[in-house]
Formats: sequence, C-alpha cells, structure tokens
Amino acid sequence: MTHLTLVPLHRIFSGRDGMPGPRSLDNPQALHSTVMRLFGPVEGESPRAGAGVLFRVEPPGPGRAGALLVRSAEPPVAQIEGLVTRPEPASPAAGTPVAFRLSANAIRRTNARNRNGRPATYSVPRDDDASNDGPAMTEWVAERLAGAITDVEILNHDRNVVGRKTSRVVQTDLVDGFGVVEDPAKLSELLAAGVGRAKNYGCGLLTVKALG
Repeated sequence: MTHLTLVPLHRIFSGRDGMPGPRSLDNPQALHSTVMRLFGPVEGESPRAGAGVLFRVEPPGPGRAGALLVRSAEPPVAQIEGLVTRPEPASPAAGTPVAFRLSANAIRRTNARNRNGRPATYSVPRDDDASNDGPAMTEWVAERLAGAITDVEILNHDRNVVGRKTSRVVQTDLVDGFGVVEDPAKLSELLAAGVGRAKNYGCGLLTVKALG
C-alpha cells in the first residue's frame, strides 16, 4: 500500500520555525531536501527511492491554495499543520476511463553530443507548437504510459523551468489528461516507480482518478 500526502505550501515554505524560505521552490535540490525531511532519517544510497517517495508541486487555483503532493511507501513522520495523509486506493480495473495528472521532465536525448561530451537534449515540443511537424507532447506522454493507460488525450499542459540560478536546472511539465486503463498491474507499477527522469526534483508523479 502507498500513501498520498498533501501539505500546504505556505506551511512548509514559511521561512519560520526552521523551515525553508519561499525561494526553495525555485531550487530543485532544496525542494528535494524539504520533501525528504518529512520522513526523517532514511537509510540507503538513494533515500528517495528507498522510501518510495515521489512528489510534485500543485499550483494554486480558484479556491485552492498551492500544495505539495507526495506519494510514499510509509506516511510522513513530520508534524505540520494542515498535512493530510490517506492510503491510496488500488488501480482502477482494465477498461476504466480515467483522468490523470502527471508531473514529468519532458526531455528527449539525441545521438549528438554537446560541448561537454554528453548526449544533447531538447524539450519535447508542445502540442500547440506551430513550428513542429513531428511527434509532440501527447505522443511523448502516450509512450511513457504505454501498457498501463491507452487512448491518451491531453487537456492542459504547463511547462516551468526552475533552478536557473542554481547548479541544478529542471524543466517540469505538468500535464492533465484522459485515457483508459489497459493493465491495472502495469499501472500500479508505474504509479509506484514514477514516470521518466528527474524524480528527485519534483518530476515523475502520476495520479489517476476513475471517471463515471
């Protein structure tokens, strides 16, 4: 069983009582450290993976404050006002229409090399990019969800780049879409493992909700 935890952003980024300041939202490494502090000491070379932690920043909306959403194998141990944790339900059955939200690092690698000798990368084009005549965001998301969710359609897509003034720059694509569950077991594996890269920095968390 996994758990979903929602923490109001203004509670954990208050800059008071020893908590990080608001600028931590613009620092991927500071954001990672803040999330892991919710769970206390975690052993292993990769504490995040060891604790089964994935997270994303939920932006504020009409009647809704910004929040940090965290999936984890065990509930957090930190005591923070407004923190809410609940067990996550099982994946919907095959054939179930679902709405999904995915925070992903939509970057493709190429065979070319950059000046540092590393594989060159580029951002996956948005669906509404008039200059692009090839695969775009819908195709990229469908590839990542293949085997778990089919008939993928994207409703909203927000792209944000953080960490420009730090040593770690991360592009985060927040995608809302629809699809149909193809294999509940594969979907459960994908939910637990996360989608794509940059999972330490707020990418990879997929959530689904059955429709109808």
